[in-house]
Amino acid sequence: MVDAHRRLLAVAAVAGVVATLAACASDDDEGGELDEPATILDLTEFVDIDPGDVLSLRDDGAGGVEWIERRSGRVVTLPDIARFFDEPASADDVETIATIDVIGADGEPPVGQRGLVGHTVIGDTRYAAWTDPDTDELLVGTVDDEPRIVWAGGGTDDGAVGGQLRPYVADGTERLLLGIGQLTDWAQVNDSGAMVTLDPAGPSDQEPRIVSDGYINPFAFDVTDDGSALWVADNAVGDDSERIGRGDLLDRNGHSEVGGENRAPAAMLELDEATLLICGFLDGELQRWNVAGMSPARVDTVGPCLTAVASVELGDHTDGTSVLVNATADALVALPLP
Repeated sequence: MVDAHRRLLAVAAVAGVVATLAACASDDDEGGELDEPATILDLTEFVDIDPGDVLSLRDDGAGGVEWIERRSGRVVTLPDIARFFDEPASADDVETIATIDVIGADGEPPVGQRGLVGHTVIGDTRYAAWTDPDTDELLVGTVDDEPRIVWAGGGTDDGAVGGQLRPYVADGTERLLLGIGQLTDWAQVNDSGAMVTLDPAGPSDQEPRIVSDGYINPFAFDVTDDGSALWVADNAVGDDSERIGRGDLLDRNGHSEVGGENRAPAAMLELDEATLLICGFLDGELQRWNVAGMSPARVDTVGPCLTAVASVELGDHTDGTSVLVNATADALVALPLP
């Protein structure tokens, strides 16, 4: 991801695309059918959401979608999204699961890339990553009736924080996988950003295990369904090139240079064993990449996407059909799987 003042670039890049996709949704389709891309939620209804605030989309396991809101600290869900393929949901249809305190004592929301930055679920426990509003410290903890800090990671700048979370099996044990950006105290001590794992039951002062390092801000990553591979799309600074590679096998300097205009990769989804979908914060596009043979190559643009993408199984409405749900600058957009 990039600094907050560059968000307007992404808004301009995707506004026309989102409008076109919304117009493509057929008025004749029955609820629960998705033949064309459709806006399922207009984010402009939420007065406390700016472009780039919606992160970490995930399937709720019951035909709905969950996400987090960076500046408000809310973890929310939109149940049964197939209801909204013909007529978008309203803010009233969104349910709050939990709220994490990311608002400072002065009442101001977090700036830059601070705030609620990641969440995931292991078993029956939900975990989140956020920055403390008073100390700017990066924290990972549980989100339940008795919250517990899993890791206290030290201070952060307002950019290159990282914070995305995934479940990850290491040495036969399920752990939390966390991307840490280079503008954090932890990264400064360890000389770079990194992909690390944490013991979900460990103490707050546990030492993260480094999976791979050398990263700028590894915010876009995903673990394959069978757990055999970790793919990372890293940001770049200066004249450096963004890179895509296997984070479970190589450090960043061993990943493939992407070349071309920087996109600021903000989210990734494994589509199949040879295909990744990657959101670009700067171009507002969801691009399909072929990663067969470990040599990533761009295939095409699937649709709009600013900060998050998930595959959601719809359940009873469409006999288990899955769709993509993407967060753009001003909407959640559902697309048929490519």
